[in-house]
Amino acid sequence: MFEWITEIDQQPFRYNNENGELDIKRLDSTGQLNEMSSVCQFFAYFDLILDENALTSLPTPNNQALEIILKEVVPHYVDVKQIFIDGKLKEINVGCLKKDSKKIIEDLLSSGIYPVIPDLYRTKNLNLATKTRKLKHYLVNAELINPLHIKEAEKIREFLVSSFFSESGSIML
Repeated sequence: MFEWITEIDQQPFRYNNENGELDIKRLDSTGQLNEMSSVCQFFAYFDLILDENALTSLPTPNNQALEIILKEVVPHYVDVKQIFIDGKLKEINVGCLKKDSKKIIEDLLSSGIYPVIPDLYRTKNLNLATKTRKLKHYLVNAELINPLHIKEAEKIREFLVSSFFSESGSIML
């Protein structure tokens, strides 16, 4: 396979299994955007592939992640919920990509969307599981990967580091 990735037996990262008082609050998403950031494209493209409304859960461990989510992602979704545990905001769930936002990403696809996004997904033909599958875990050695120096890729990397990797150390794809 590749030298930079190794399949491992079990997940070495910690899962967030917090217990506490759960409070879910709807967040109004009345703002409209005429463009879509590379961070939002990273998540919104999945809705386009599925041709259904997917729910995306975005962790909010710090102000940097929260600011990006609120400014760049939330305005593109109809259904937005804040998840609090013991009064502390833990994540924001977004679902139901707005019609105008779907049009933005469809237009980006036809005119040459930021190139990393289609490379990540490769196809619109998804075979969703109909039964339980065995989860595989991989360890990535970033030192063995030649960096791709594209401004948009750096923005996505910064967001993933400030959000998903900040507390759990991993992202599930």
